[in-house]
Amino acid sequence: MLQFKIIGVMWLVFPLVAAVFVNRDLWFTATDPKYGVGSGFLDTAFWTSELFVEGFLLAGVLIGFGLMRLRRWAAICARIEGVVLLVYCLAFLAMTEFSLVLEGAALFGLCFAGYTLYVVWRFRPYDRPA
Repeated sequence: MLQFKIIGVMWLVFPLVAAVFVNRDLWFTATDPKYGVGSGFLDTAFWTSELFVEGFLLAGVLIGFGLMRLRRWAAICARIEGVVLLVYCLAFLAMTEFSLVLEGAALFGLCFAGYTLYVVWRFRPYDRPA
């Protein structure tokens, strides 16, 4: 189905690009002598949350591959990640006052999560009999 291909490509590309930039910034932060890992400036909660973000992004890449191949497990995982992304974007919009660019990105994430949830709950090409 075309809808699964569309969200599959989006779940493949967006988390991959974000993971590259997050990894780059995380590497610079970790190797910084003033604020890096050895300095003790950033505590364990910061590094745990960063690893959670990386796991979320890499799971999004795997979901993208699975959705492009119309796998049932990918649709189930997309439902879970779509709900998590929807809640995160709603909380981001409700609780912060950032620049218009970041709010626009949160609105895009909100629409993307909504479209993902619509597609994986409305269309089920993997349930068709052989």
